[in-house]
Amino acid sequence: MARQFKKRIRLFEERPSYGLGVRQFLRDPSFPPAWLDHVEDVISFDPARGLPLARTAVRLTRRIGSSCLRARAIAGYAAAQRALGRFVAAERVLQFAFTLASDCEDCLALLYRQLAYLRSAQQSYPEALHLADMGISAARNDPRALLCRGIISYYSGRSAVEDLHRVIEISSPGTRFYQSALHLLPAALGRDPERLGEAEELLPRVEEQLKGARDLPIPRVKLEWLKGSIYAAKANHLPDSASWWERRTLWRRSVRHLDIAFGRLLRMTRPLPLEIAACAADLAAAEARGDRYKVANVFTPAIPLWPEDLVKLRETVIHWATARVPGATAQMWAALKALRDATVERGCAPPLVPYLDPTAAL
Repeated sequence: MARQFKKRIRLFEERPSYGLGVRQFLRDPSFPPAWLDHVEDVISFDPARGLPLARTAVRLTRRIGSSCLRARAIAGYAAAQRALGRFVAAERVLQFAFTLASDCEDCLALLYRQLAYLRSAQQSYPEALHLADMGISAARNDPRALLCRGIISYYSGRSAVEDLHRVIEISSPGTRFYQSALHLLPAALGRDPERLGEAEELLPRVEEQLKGARDLPIPRVKLEWLKGSIYAAKANHLPDSASWWERRTLWRRSVRHLDIAFGRLLRMTRPLPLEIAACAADLAAAEARGDRYKVANVFTPAIPLWPEDLVKLRETVIHWATARVPGATAQMWAALKALRDATVERGCAPPLVPYLDPTAAL
């Protein structure tokens, strides 16, 4: 986003009905794309907050008269509706957007991607993959299209490694596409215990790319998160003959890196609620392998901007983590799994380690 627009966008977000802001939106041709970029960023980490902003964008782009900008605004509105579980509303507005974007390949590629994500959320994976392929055909070498197919491939149980590798190769470390691919690639590799080594080999390369990039806090956070997740996956896949000390060492390394990532997320000037919830769940799951009662300590501190729809799940985890009744451990793991599943449904990367009660078979 252009630096000169940041203050204007903040004011416009706070007072969208402000006359001067509306006139600027309608008359300055470079302002609407910057506003739409901002709306897409907000939707990606807080759909509930992004929905009214997307609605404002749809209303104002209608007054501009540009079909392409209008289709893009509608795509953002549909993304917010999908993230909030309103699939019927999302599909209805997307079908209308296709009638506006018939002559613009970039807009068609965007709409194919959004419809593919919607089909994936509805678990219609064959159709979602077909739509993702159509998006790639409409916009070749676009990292967003490759990332879309990679994400859907992962959720459908197919290999996503090739697409995610390609996204990392052609994207800048500061983009959302790079960060998303970076977050998901080790999870895709970690599905196969034999490829965990490949996931570890990827990390030094990513560290080299991020060296000296102090203005990229999110990729750095996710790098620590990935290190912790890989150690957790290695511990989870140890053979039964592995020693207690070897298993404990791997879990402690996992906790150390996840704790660093979680602390950095909490200290960010622009908190990411969904990532905070997902990282807290991963850290709590790693802590639970050593001591169930430490789980509550992860969630007890004041956490800024925790997603409102996940507050009850957080309280449920704390309740069962501190309860001293039969079956409390199994209930705690069920609540942790429900919390992590909720973050995945909202678009956060899935965990490497299955959220299963390790004591269930005892």
